Amino acid sequence: MLLNDKKNLKTERLILTEFAKSDTDYFAKINADKEVMRFFDQTMTYQETLASVESFFKHIEKYGYGLWSVWNKKNNQWLGVIMLLHKDEKSGLPNVPLVEIGWVFKKETWGNGYATESAKAVIDYAFSYTDIETIYAHTTIANKASIRVMQKVGFINQNRDFIHPLVDKESGLNKWCVCCIAKKYWENKQLNSRN
Repeated sequence: MLLNDKKNLKTERLILTEFAKSDTDYFAKINADKEVMRFFDQTMTYQETLASVESFFKHIEKYGYGLWSVWNKKNNQWLGVIMLLHKDEKSGLPNVPLVEIGWVFKKETWGNGYATESAKAVIDYAFSYTDIETIYAHTTIANKASIRVMQKVGFINQNRDFIHPLVDKESGLNKWCVCCIAKKYWENKQLNSRN
């Protein structure tokens, strides 16, 4: 990961920029896409996306990070978003407060490793430039693609699946897994990769 400044990250193929208001239309399109959102229990309207963007901006103002737009370096195409967010009891997640990573990408970009590459960059950033000690990732156990990304970037399944209280039981998506990566584990991986 190359760090231009604390708001922009670069990888071999990607540029991650702090989410801007001008990115909202892109984000709204993927939030409204039924296939992209199939593991989120429901799509979002444009107004719901605007409300979530406002909450992300408040998060960024408070913590200095939160949401990045992911761009293809080669053609400057917007690919999706990656988030690093503080979560509390309102989230329905166990063991709060905690910091969670998440991502959403346009379906035509799937299968190219963009989620993995951008997640690695955000994890590197978090453990190198913030005081975060552990990063969590959660998803429905039906979302095998996201679980594979979690494994590729070093997350360890905690074997503490839970029923998400904010996800409709009838959807069949309410059983979620808990994965995390600790800074000490990440540091050891960094040392081992250099040797």
